[in-house]
Amino acid sequence: MDLIKLKQAIEQVLSIVEWAPTDEELREIAQRLRGIQSDLTKDAVSKVVSSVIGDRYLVYCCEGLDNSDILTLLNLAQSLGSDDD
Repeated sequence: MDLIKLKQAIEQVLSIVEWAPTDEELREIAQRLRGIQSDLTKDAVSKVVSSVIGDRYLVYCCEGLDNSDILTLLNLAQSLGSDDD
């Protein structure tokens, strides 16, 4: 499992500047992201992260959204799932 890449992708998608998730929390986030049936959005990623780690992260707010970051994150989450098999 490449949890470091997953963590970095989440940081990029959500503009996280400070957080310290455990490996278990990152695995749980990946599992929940894989379970999203609709299109993955920044809001959906934010809700998943918040549901797993609460408000223990700090984000930098700015305008605009690059959906390629979200697609990369989904691919990483899916690849982590295949490693679990």
